[in-house]
Amino acid sequence: MKREFIIAAIFFTVLAVIIFWKALLHNLIPFPGDYLLAWYEPWKTDHFVNNVITIAHKAVADDIFRHLYPLRLLTVEIMKNHQWPLWNPYNGAGMPLLAIMHPGYFNPFGFVFFFIKPESAWLIFLALQPIVLGFFTYLYCRKINLTPLSALFSSASLLFS
Repeated sequence: MKREFIIAAIFFTVLAVIIFWKALLHNLIPFPGDYLLAWYEPWKTDHFVNNVITIAHKAVADDIFRHLYPLRLLTVEIMKNHQWPLWNPYNGAGMPLLAIMHPGYFNPFGFVFFFIKPESAWLIFLALQPIVLGFFTYLYCRKINLTPLSALFSSASLLFS
């Protein structure tokens, strides 16, 4: 492999480490669990301490803890039992599971959930995406004859957009 591509791969790996440094150094999970409090009583309405808001009143990033993470874990559990994840029996009377996009069955990075505990798999799942997206965007930019520096800048700007 060309030296240029190795440098680009290292650049995007370092960029992912910079983005996820708290999760890596402090053993945290990139999961907005503090926003979970904004959805349920009594925390939803009791959010002032000395007239200062402690919990965001509007729920932000709720799809992670309501859809993405739990449905991905349910899907992996069903697939580990050698079944197709066709149906979610835990939502009321049930609902189709394979027909919705939230679990991301066909996401190529989802394989990590089969081999690693879910908390670590979630971090790896999130950290792999900017590395791979940035590197392949870099390859595409080089293919359309951008200079290496402009290809790095274009890829990094895509990652932060």
